[in-house]
Amino acid sequence: MSWSRTLLNFFADAFRPPFRTTPWIVLLYAVLSVVYNHDSHFNRWTLPDTDDYMRLVQMLNWVGGQSWFDLHLPRLYPQHLITMHWGRLPDIPLAGFFFVLRMLAIFFRWQAEAQSLAMLTAFLWPPVLLGLLLFLMREIARPLMGKARAPLICFFVPLCTQLIFQFMPMRVDHHAYILL
Repeated sequence: MSWSRTLLNFFADAFRPPFRTTPWIVLLYAVLSVVYNHDSHFNRWTLPDTDDYMRLVQMLNWVGGQSWFDLHLPRLYPQHLITMHWGRLPDIPLAGFFFVLRMLAIFFRWQAEAQSLAMLTAFLWPPVLLGLLLFLMREIARPLMGKARAPLICFFVPLCTQLIFQFMPMRVDHHAYILL
């Protein structure tokens, strides 16, 4: 079987029961629509919101040796001690993904700074959360729609723009975790 036939079957399986490839195609579409959008934050290498920057700074402070219970942000307003009101639970998967990227950088001898790896983490982690969202939506829809048609819900999730906005690459604040 040729590679073009295999690719065609992969995409065709998204539209016929049991819809096994539907979540993967929706996830691929979401990621590619961000990467190929000329106005995307990824293409400008910026984060969409100040909350995202604060989450990355808080994660980098923790990875850099700040205590779990110390939520001060010394670089935000150096003359005063400003304490962030966010918890550290969303920092755990971000830091784990950051450490994996750092280990890959060390293994392949890439010259990467912590800020660059944090930005790469900010790009790669939200699609993982989107994949988890699609999986959970499929499992929730299974009793309502049946096992064969439950993956169709994955086509409807991207239609809710405010929901999808929280899972787009470079969006790492706490809203995606709240929605999950």
